[in-house]
Amino acid sequence: MINKLKSLKLLDVSRMFLCAFIFVLPLQVRTLLGSADFYETGFFNPYLSHYLYVNDIFLIISLLFLGLHFIFKKSSGNEFTHGNVGLNIIIGLLFVMYVFSVLVSVNKINSTVYLIRYFEFFVVFLLISHGFVKFKNVAYALLFPLFLVSFIGIFQYVFQHSIGLGLLGEPVVSSTTLGVAKVALLDHDVLRAYGTFSHPNVFAGYLVLAIFLSIYFWKEQKRLFTFALTVFLVGLVLTFSRSAFLALFAGIVVYYALTGIKISVKYFLYGMVALLLFVVFFDLTSILSHRFLIGDANSFYERGILYSIGKQMFFNNWYGVGAGNFTEVMQSYIGDKLMPWQFQPVHNIFVLVLDEIGVGGLVSFVLLFAYLAYFLIGKLRVSADKTLCAILLAFLFGIFVIGMFDHYFVSLYQGQALFWVFLGIVGSVECKRVN
Repeated sequence: MINKLKSLKLLDVSRMFLCAFIFVLPLQVRTLLGSADFYETGFFNPYLSHYLYVNDIFLIISLLFLGLHFIFKKSSGNEFTHGNVGLNIIIGLLFVMYVFSVLVSVNKINSTVYLIRYFEFFVVFLLISHGFVKFKNVAYALLFPLFLVSFIGIFQYVFQHSIGLGLLGEPVVSSTTLGVAKVALLDHDVLRAYGTFSHPNVFAGYLVLAIFLSIYFWKEQKRLFTFALTVFLVGLVLTFSRSAFLALFAGIVVYYALTGIKISVKYFLYGMVALLLFVVFFDLTSILSHRFLIGDANSFYERGILYSIGKQMFFNNWYGVGAGNFTEVMQSYIGDKLMPWQFQPVHNIFVLVLDEIGVGGLVSFVLLFAYLAYFLIGKLRVSADKTLCAILLAFLFGIFVIGMFDHYFVSLYQGQALFWVFLGIVGSVECKRVN
């Protein structure tokens, strides 16, 4: 048995399962382990509920085979690259803040689970940032499933309900389901594309990264990635995510400003015609105008309430209420009784970190963003692959924009995973191998 283990290419198996972990990130294949009490109306709090994901199992198997490699094989020392020391230190400091948040937490069990998740994603970050898997493999492991999930989202919009792929993590949604994300028009509601995500906004965040990665790989296979870009853009439009659209626009401006690439007038006109045909074909004129021009007054009002709650929460808890506990205590900071669907974190990742992890957590978090920008700008000047650095800077700016209007990079599993995989990619940029 031991000889058979020795003969296996243990590192290759470990890498395969790590790529499998990344591949299934867009899917919600999971089982519920524990949850807060269900509301009488049927809603439950997803931020106080915890799942075992198939991703977790793949990661454990990957680490198991990696461990077997070090047990049965003599390590040559070149399985990993030198990581980004500065990035590792800042992330380690943030980890310390998460540990401290458990000590002061109002719900220590919930905060402990969030701390475990932090450690899990930290391990993923280390594996990617230290070159255990190639950037291209990580990118393709994300792009292929997102391409398929985009079609799921398109069909959801066309039929205005789920298409029955619950085994792949598709949520049960429809335009008539209470509490589901929809675009409310005067005479009816329109379901936003969920794909296999917990919310259209999270789906949109992944699509923004997919679009930037497709732009990066476009020169390698123009036809393939032109088609992929088209599918990703269609899926993004059907999420009707305002923050993601703003992030994509801001990121593209950053990308072209950094690279100095001029947009061909011919391709620009082709794109505008295609966009116009798409809007007409799906009859999106009234929906888009209502969503982006007229706006949703109720959405802005509820965000205002969350900001007010967040402000009061901070003034009463300088050290934070503990990771993941915003919704646990938010009712205490508002006089009116909140409806079940209003129990959600404040829609700003920086305010959310401040409320849950405290001042030290916010300082570490802001320092992380500042260092990422500083590092990538520095690499942009000397790197042999300036395009990749520009793409990563563009998405970093996109994360910042989305983070100013949403919370999922801190509060939800799929959002957290996307953020940490991105950190790993940044950390892996032009690292030198150990001799």
